[in-house]
Amino acid sequence: MKRARIDSVVLNQRGVQQFNEGQFAQAYESFSASLREKPTVVAFENRAITLGRLEALYAALIDYNAALMHEPLNTKAMRGRANLLYKLGRMSESIDAFTEALRLQPESDFAWNGRGNVYHRIGSHELAIADYDRAIAIKPTDAVLYCNRANSRLNLAQHQHSQYLQQALLAAASLSSSLSSSLSSSLSSSTTPLSGSWTLRGNALVRQALGDFDKALELQPGYGKALVDRGDLYDDLNEFPSAVRDFTAALEFDKSDAKVFHARAYSLQQMARFRDAVADYSAALALDPANGHTLNNRGNCKLELGDVAGAIADLDAAIASNPTLGYSFVHRGNARLALANAAEGAAAAAEVAANVALAHEDFRAAIERHTTMIEQQQHSHTMRVSRGRAFHGLGRYDEALRDYEAAYALNPDSFDACNYMARTRTALGLLEPALLDITKAIRLNPFNARLLLERAELYRRLGNLPLCIEDYTCAYNVCCPRDQRDIRTTLEKLKALPRS
Repeated sequence: MKRARIDSVVLNQRGVQQFNEGQFAQAYESFSASLREKPTVVAFENRAITLGRLEALYAALIDYNAALMHEPLNTKAMRGRANLLYKLGRMSESIDAFTEALRLQPESDFAWNGRGNVYHRIGSHELAIADYDRAIAIKPTDAVLYCNRANSRLNLAQHQHSQYLQQALLAAASLSSSLSSSLSSSLSSSTTPLSGSWTLRGNALVRQALGDFDKALELQPGYGKALVDRGDLYDDLNEFPSAVRDFTAALEFDKSDAKVFHARAYSLQQMARFRDAVADYSAALALDPANGHTLNNRGNCKLELGDVAGAIADLDAAIASNPTLGYSFVHRGNARLALANAAEGAAAAAEVAANVALAHEDFRAAIERHTTMIEQQQHSHTMRVSRGRAFHGLGRYDEALRDYEAAYALNPDSFDACNYMARTRTALGLLEPALLDITKAIRLNPFNARLLLERAELYRRLGNLPLCIEDYTCAYNVCCPRDQRDIRTTLEKLKALPRS
């Protein structure tokens, strides 16, 4: 006896149910059976969507094409095909497909958002923002749309800044036959920002992006991507407590992303909360064990905490993972100098000499790597700061200062450039200029207790005990509770000193 044939509509409905339950392979079979019974646009569309979930993108494209052969003006199939072309990286075709869908159905927020995503991907951020504007006008309660527009605004701001810096660098290059020598002379002569009044925190697009993230999270408080992206923005703005807050909220919903643990650790590190940062970097490495950047940063934090052996182990692993990472050579060089400084006993002289030699070898390796990268990325301020630290480690203080000054000129929000400039000037005995530099660093990052303690020591050396005590008090208030005891002990000793 023949088995009764199941109607194509029933098979399609079964496939929809299986898809909604996450049974994508079974849903594919049901939609295929429906199409064998009777080819319909709905079944082709549903199987295409299912194939997309199964990462069979080219097969999905065939189904969308088949749906449009049956019904050429089906806007749902047009939108699905356009989005699939975007996923396949066929951007020009995707733009054309979304544009055609919008011609037939201009009230589709999905199509405006989809075309905006394509424009964002290819770097046409003004066009992306315009499309997101249209999507938001149609569907003002969709948090995703605000998050997408925020990221396009940020990318546009960064693009504008890069263009400005490139023009400034070219202008500097016209003053000499060599861009590198011109850059060196023009940037080392002063600490005037090359970017003029342009800073990330002062840019209107950045403020608008922050407003978009706020709106997205007002509409959807647990929206992980918006929390992480806003946290990244706060980090870029040196607003580290706010960044930590957002990353913490994101981790409450999903603890499986190593990048979020790394991001929170980095913000904690900028606040000199090194123990907490080590814990988060360790959590990130549990999820992504071979990440050279995370190993590098954890090693640097361990060095700050005095765990020199642990720092060197992490930095060795970071260099093995990524031998081009100049930052790791700088940090390992400083760790080896710490070993040299800690050497005691009869064999100390030989141990000191060996560790200093290894440290200098690391600093030279860092300079070589950073110099190569700086030649390729003229506007990179972070590499200049790191190369400056390597020059400092070799006692080449004038070259270190030139790099720090160049970094600050390129990015006036770089508190690191100001901080390390202060350390180098202090090594040269230039205490009053160092005080100006560290004050700039604190203005840019008032949440870092280590910066306040460094300035306090400068005030002490300059004989200004009241301001030294004031900075120790501020450091006590912003540091993590575990560090408060040591600061309180020093503060009590300072207060007991006679005032001149």
